[in-house]
Order: sequence, then C-alpha cells, then structure tokens
Amino acid sequence: MIALAIELSTAHASAALFKDEQLIGERAWHERYVRKAQLFGELSGLLEESRTDVSAIHTFIVGRGPGSYSGLRCAIAAATGLALPGKRTVFAVSSGEALALET
Repeated sequence: MIALAIELSTAHASAALFKDEQLIGERAWHERYVRKAQLFGELSGLLEESRTDVSAIHTFIVGRGPGSYSGLRCAIAAATGLALPGKRTVFAVSSGEALALET
C-alpha cells in the first residue's frame, strides 16, 4: 500500500511517499508563497522521482497543525482532491505528534 503525507502547517513544507511503511521518496522546501503555490510542483517532482502514479496512492495523510490555517486548508484540499476520484482515504494527524515520533 502506498501513502502520501503532506505537511504545510509551517513555512517548512514537506511531502513524503511511503510503501508498506517504508519511505520511498520525500521532498522538503521553504514555502515562499502564502497560498502554498509550490505544493503541486513539488508533488509532481516527488511522484516522478519515485516512479509512482497518483492513482497508485491508497492513503493520503495531512498534518492538521497546529500551524498556519491557510496551509492546513491547502493540504486538506489537495489531499481530498487527489483522493476523491478513486474514493481513497484521507487522514489528518497532529503535526506536533508526528514530529515527536520522529525522534
């Protein structure tokens, strides 16, 4: 199963792809625009580099903050828009908890 995680709650944005809980690709960038305009370019590059088609993604995970309200909305809207055609699942997770698990 392939999952895409998107984090836009701060200016240090990121996206990562996991296959069976193993990281297969990631992108991190400093978001220069308030409207999170870099997201789709970064996602496109991530999918291309990892040789993954968006239709292969089964689960979408977004950081729900705390953080930038516009970033949270953009991440949720993007994940929902990508998940909707295949009726795939979207989960929101605490950005703080995800960061704490990293250590």
